[in-house]
Amino acid sequence: MSFPAKVDVYGLAEANKIIIQSTTGGETATNVEATGEDGSIVANSVIGELANPSCDMQLQADVTKAAGAWKIGGVTTHDSKKFALEKISITTSGGAAPSISVSGKQVHSGAVTGCYYPVPAFALSLKHHAQILFSAFTLAGNGVHLTGASYEISGNINVVTIDGVPIAFDVTQGKIEVSVTIKQCGEATPVLTANVGFEITSPLASSNPDADYPTWTATLTKYLTKSDAPSQQS
Repeated sequence: MSFPAKVDVYGLAEANKIIIQSTTGGETATNVEATGEDGSIVANSVIGELANPSCDMQLQADVTKAAGAWKIGGVTTHDSKKFALEKISITTSGGAAPSISVSGKQVHSGAVTGCYYPVPAFALSLKHHAQILFSAFTLAGNGVHLTGASYEISGNINVVTIDGVPIAFDVTQGKIEVSVTIKQCGEATPVLTANVGFEITSPLASSNPDADYPTWTATLTKYLTKSDAPSQQS
């Protein structure tokens, strides 16, 4: 399977708001080989050609999404093939446009959206600012500035195959991981507080504590609750 330059494989684009910038197919296949009496390869078969497409997107306007509007594990159809959404990455930083990238896996032909992890509500501004999404945290400190915040909303799409052909799948381990970058421009060190549902899983640390304006980084995590829905079998 090949993909044109711009395909909304996972159905997340939105007219005049979220624009597909590029799409890649991520095609894979398994090459099975057999050797003869002298060790030479005498036969081979290419089986299980699958696509694991990814899309890069840009904002054209502010975006607000209700809880569950985007689904990790949600199934879409393109060119008679089925795909399950595995990861959404949202990147924001001071002085750069916010961006979104998504990826997933090809699943069996009869797949439908069953169990999934609903993405919590969020509002993403078109402004070239570092942004706090999902009410993930608060930041305090005189002269402290949030310069970057990236959000990875993901699960594991586990595909069952026979001879390389998908026959079933499920999604597990849904979570949001937030990576923050903070600039300290005064004497006060940053105070990062995780909000309800999030926890700090990598505490604040500085790679240049003796610099005039130290940079701090940290990671926060929220574990998502799977929806109670039917099996992905069909």
